[in-house]
Amino acid sequence: MFFLPLFDNNPTSRTPIISYLILISCVTVFLWQLGLSGYEERKAFFQLGIIPSVLLGTDELPINLALIPDWLTIFSSMFLHGGWLHLGSNMLYLWISPIMLKILWGRFALSFFMRFAA
Repeated sequence: MFFLPLFDNNPTSRTPIISYLILISCVTVFLWQLGLSGYEERKAFFQLGIIPSVLLGTDELPINLALIPDWLTIFSSMFLHGGWLHLGSNMLYLWISPIMLKILWGRFALSFFMRFAA
């Protein structure tokens, strides 16, 4: 039997708005990627995807591919996906996990700030 989690049973009083905005942004960027030709898609991956050797300064992109600063590719690459399965699995995780992350980070942040408040 195939198990696919679609929800989490931890009740919460707040909506994870940031997670939902990231989810919408990733889907929007993926739909943009689908509209690109093969050459344009490869060019977008070079321009917006993270290339470790370029990020670390070992290599440089050609001038016509350098769209944004190298350090910004750390963030822009998070919105690029390689296919429907890649997008679907990442967005499923993002749909389910924010409640638990909010609970865990909320406890951590509360204990962290309470330590320094005294």
